[in-house]
Order: sequence, then C-alpha cells, then structure tokens
Amino acid sequence: MKQLLGRFAQRITGRGPHGVAPFDSVEADLVRARATLAAGTWPDGALHAVEADRTVVAGSFALLGQQIPKPLRPAAQLSPVRRLFALRDACVAGDDGVVWCPHLGLAVEETVRQWHGGPDTHPLLSAPRYPVATPLPGVALNLGSLDAGGFYHFLHESFPRLALARKWLDHVDHFLCPGGPDSFHGGWLELAGVPAARIRWLHGHAHWRCEQLLFTNLPTDDCAPTLWLFGAIRELARWSPAPYPTRRLWLTRRDAPSRRLAWEDRLLALLPDFEPVSLARLPAAEQVALFASAAVVAGPGGAGFANLPFCHPNARVVELLSDLLPLPLYAQLAAVAGLPHAWAIVDFQREPDDLPALAAAIRAFIS
Repeated sequence: MKQLLGRFAQRITGRGPHGVAPFDSVEADLVRARATLAAGTWPDGALHAVEADRTVVAGSFALLGQQIPKPLRPAAQLSPVRRLFALRDACVAGDDGVVWCPHLGLAVEETVRQWHGGPDTHPLLSAPRYPVATPLPGVALNLGSLDAGGFYHFLHESFPRLALARKWLDHVDHFLCPGGPDSFHGGWLELAGVPAARIRWLHGHAHWRCEQLLFTNLPTDDCAPTLWLFGAIRELARWSPAPYPTRRLWLTRRDAPSRRLAWEDRLLALLPDFEPVSLARLPAAEQVALFASAAVVAGPGGAGFANLPFCHPNARVVELLSDLLPLPLYAQLAAVAGLPHAWAIVDFQREPDDLPALAAAIRAFIS
C-alpha cells in the first residue's frame, strides 16, 4: 500500500516515473505525445544493435575432489541483443542510471533492474520527494548500471556500453558514469579515452534532464559473459597480451574489507614462486598489463578476478572459495577466455588441516 501511495503522489508531483514500459512502447507513445518538440541530434529510436551470441558453459576442476551438489549453470544460451537507444528530453536518475520520460512519466524497462523483485518494484517509482532534475544541454551518454559502484559490475556491465556507442562518442558532451571523482572508475574511463571534463557522476540522488540522451540495455546477462563482451572490454582497455607470460600472480585481499585469507602467508610460504599483488590502488593500465603478463592467476575469490579477460590465452586460474556461490561467475569468465579454472572450498579464518596438500594440488594443476 505504501508503494502504491508513493506512486500516486509521484504521478501528481511529476518529479519521477510512476510506471515502467519497454523502450519500443515509450517511443511509440512519444510519437503521438510530443510532435511539437524540437528535433534532437538524432530521432528517437534504436541507433545500433549487436546481435546475440552464445554464452559458454563453464567447466572447472576441484583441487581437493570436493563435489558440486548441482549444475552451476543451465546449458549454453543466447545473450540478449545489445541495443543503443536515442531519446530526446529524457531524464536519468540514481546511481544505477534509470532512464525515464518526463512527458509520459514512464521509466524505460531496459534500464530498470532489481536483484529482488521486478522492474515495477524499483524505489524510484514511489519517491515523490526525489530531487528536481538538473538540465543538461547537448548530448549525454548514460553508463549507469545496477551496483556499478563495484568493480565487476562496472567493468562487465557499465564499461562495455562505450563500445556499443563507439561510432557516436565524438558527439557526446556528457558521460553519465557511476562512481565519483576519487573512485577507480575515472582511471578506466580515461584509459578508454573519455575526457575527465565531460564526466558527470551518478549517485543515489543524481537526477539529470538531458536534451539528447543515448543509452543501452544491459550488455550481458548476469554471470553469462560472451566473446563479444570480452572483445569490447579488451578493445576499450587497449589490451595486448604478453608474448611469453611468466608471472604467477596471487591476488591478495589483505586490503579488502571481506574474504581475507587469515592463513595466506603460510600458504604462500609453500608457493614461493607466486607474487602477491593488491589491485585496489593499482592504475587501470597497470592492471591490464599485469594480467596480460600472467601465466597463473590465483587467490581467494573476489573482484580482482573480473580482470580475467586481460589474461594471456594460455594462463591458468586457481580460485579459493568460502562457499560455492561465487563459483559460476569467475569460472564463467575463465571459460569464455579459454582459461583452465580450478577451485577449492576452504575456511578463510581456519587453516586447513593439511595445508601442504592444498599447496601440492595447486602446483600440480598449474604445472
């Protein structure tokens, strides 16, 4: 009831959307509703589309012979068709970059995403006191995506939107981006050629009314990367694999707030040829070069493994997990890149009873 009242109040105030509809429906309604508006840089509609490609089913090796209770993913499936849209006089709201039409009061469904619940449960639909939108002249490109404040969701779901809009980037005056002036996002955008002066940061109460807006649907389904996605990320990041990768990287989480391996030093003492690296403060270009030079990437599961697209095709991946929940994600990334992947479930706080056996299993897999 509270949500319904909020949506009713929002319909009256007009500060935000009170409903959700697919882009094609929004576009059709606008043709009838605003024939008197001045023409934009481009007419409303889909400017570009990239056809679907097939996802890859991950295969993975259990270092300690542990069993997976059920299949990690369904059989290979088609990714969504990736589309770039243009919309005149459109609004973008929140850190996830929800696009909505102020003439119809409708959010574009392709930009509305919730982890739990459908698009019509998004809190923006029942927020009548949301800040009034700030006008943004010229052409804006929306890179917002759910949880793109985190590294994985930014690199694989927000960053590739630049590739979909590549032919139009010279016309873009404003890039609406997740993150902030002091976050890691700026370095990756700079690497892709986005001028810092044109970035407008999206945050929880951001609200822009764009004279001309470009935006996309989600470039990939969750945990279902594809070859197109990897190609887009690699091209944007100017990736070039090392001819003879030799480094054995251990992605330490010592500086991370969670999933730190309490007995990491004792394990690395048994794996002296591994090089502990912390990615948290490493510039984007250095992260790309680091993974391109790696023969092995290993460590406790975490966002650092989102860099697997930059690995040399002959690299191997070893992931230590506290449970099986994150396994499909990075195993999928490894599968698309053609990298053998191995895993073990361990207690991150309590040292395994037979630590030398774990170290021996890792050495056997990477040899």
